[in-house]
This record gives sequence, C-alpha cells and structure tokens, in this order.
Amino acid sequence: MMHFSQQPDAVEIFDFVCDIHAHQQHSGEPYSHHLLGVWGIYREAGLASPDDYLIALTHDAVDDSRDRKAEVEAFFASRLPSFVLRVVHAMSAVGHNRKARNQDWMARIEAFPQAANYKVGDRIFNMEAAGKRDMYLREDEEFTRRIVALATNQYLIDRYHKAAGR
Repeated sequence: MMHFSQQPDAVEIFDFVCDIHAHQQHSGEPYSHHLLGVWGIYREAGLASPDDYLIALTHDAVDDSRDRKAEVEAFFASRLPSFVLRVVHAMSAVGHNRKARNQDWMARIEAFPQAANYKVGDRIFNMEAAGKRDMYLREDEEFTRRIVALATNQYLIDRYHKAAGR
C-alpha cells in the first residue's frame, strides 16, 4: 500500500509548496528541508496522520507566498481538509515587523489552541537549526507562557524545554 505522502494529492501539494518556497533557504538548505524536518518532529511526537503531514508541508506557505497569497488560499481551500486549513491559518501572521507578526499568530493560536502542538514542533525545528537559536530564545518567555502552555503533546513540550536549555 502506498504511504499517504506518496498519494497524488499529497505529491501535488508538496510540489506546489516547494514552488512557493523556491526563493527561500533554511539554514543553508532548500526550504523543503525545514518542512520535512518539522514533519519528522511531528512523527516523533506521534503526530503522524495525513493531516499532520499536510500541516508540516503547508504551515509557512501563506506567510511566505508574497504576491501569490490569493493563489495559495484558493489552492489550499480546494485541497486541504478544514482542520488543516484552520491550523495553517492560526500559524500564519500579518504585521509590519517580527514582533507584530508574533503577536498576531500567538493570538490566532490562543483562539484555536489545537494549533499549539504544531507551532511548538515548528519552533523546536527552528531552535535546533543553526543560526537562529538566540533569536528564538529572546522570544522564549512569551512563547512558553502563551503557546507551550496550550500544547498537549508531552513529547513536544519536553523537547521544546530541552531546545530552550531547560
């Protein structure tokens, strides 16, 4: 039996998301490395369903789509399950700078706490990646208070605290 990540819809979504992120790198690697790395963390935490996979693939696409936001929204609306769309929207943000964007997605996740585990998994990958840990540590107190506190997956909570040096 074919793994769900190999199903035609999942392959189409992966290809679309890679196109959205074609201009980006994460820690010197193609951006798909970040997306698949987040998926790996989700799997280790027991979040291994088709929806979890789609969240890992799509969680940054709305934010990173630049002038293609309408195209991304239409593509996702026609292909992603409603739960996945809600998580992706909760993890997305608007704002003129990093602080404003952080406030926006934190408020969105507080309004839809089911997204907290996914954001914690994403943040773990980012903290463990080369070059960005200090930036995330500066945000740790508020992130822990507002987002980690909403998480329900003990593996992710423990791994986050380890990544933060606790």
